[in-house]
Amino acid sequence: MINLDWLTDNGVASTTVNNGIPELVVVSLFDNKVQQLNGNWAYGLTDSQHPEHSYLIEQQTHALYRASLLILDDGLIINVNKLTKT
Repeated sequence: MINLDWLTDNGVASTTVNNGIPELVVVSLFDNKVQQLNGNWAYGLTDSQHPEHSYLIEQQTHALYRASLLILDDGLIINVNKLTKT
């Protein structure tokens, strides 16, 4: 594990390295559900001054994208189809 950041009160983004490639997963602490994010994402984080905003950082370009979070009864989901490049 190379990085761990809060996404919500009950969700964290964890980055591990597998064969030199960062892999981002989102973990719901409410039910320990793990979501592997498809795509080339290296990091996930939340704005400390605006905790309603969560971001993903692309592996190769290091571009920052604001992510849409969905908080469902059974856990936290990041909708990678609704990203805003910042």
